[in-house]
Amino acid sequence: SRMARWASLTLAIGCLFHGGIAHSAQKKGTKSEVRDPEGQTFRLAPMAVAPRTVTVPLAKDVHLAFDTELLRGYTAWQGPGLNLYGTPFRASKTPFYCTHSGETLFEGIADFPWRQGNIVNEVVGEMPEWARYRGLSDKGESVRFLFEFEINGQTVPVVETTRTEQSGGGVTIIKRIEIGPSSQELSYFPYAILGGEATN
Repeated sequence: SRMARWASLTLAIGCLFHGGIAHSAQKKGTKSEVRDPEGQTFRLAPMAVAPRTVTVPLAKDVHLAFDTELLRGYTAWQGPGLNLYGTPFRASKTPFYCTHSGETLFEGIADFPWRQGNIVNEVVGEMPEWARYRGLSDKGESVRFLFEFEINGQTVPVVETTRTEQSGGGVTIIKRIEIGPSSQELSYFPYAILGGEATN
């Protein structure tokens, strides 16, 4: 029955891209970029679009930014890792928000992508009371984002994983979502993606 098993959804984000991206040389006299060392599995860092962002390297030169306040992977880019700013990384307090200097592969609108029932309504700009971000796990091959929904007195766990996959001479970004047993139908809307489309 629906109450007795988990459901699984896999999305292939249609932004096929190939390796090799050019970056402009750093101007003489500018400060060098501060980035995480290779092999670090995630970084909690404020970004202008989402102050409570977690960034994850999906591959050596592919990175994902996850908004923990709206439970959405809102952008990915190809190129070097996050440019780290703020007091922990530099002597100056400004600029505060971290940035990236790579090529944006997709970018979503500021919308909570989950709905109870099969409802398509206006943009939901904040997380509803029935949703909660629980944290992440970097055990295994991919970082997993953990959150849960409180629906009709029932806790519904959700696990979201994003990875890359070689296909057609390039790389495709794959998102996998695992949803615990629920008495209520849930809808997920990946929404705006620049330069591609999502299919399930």
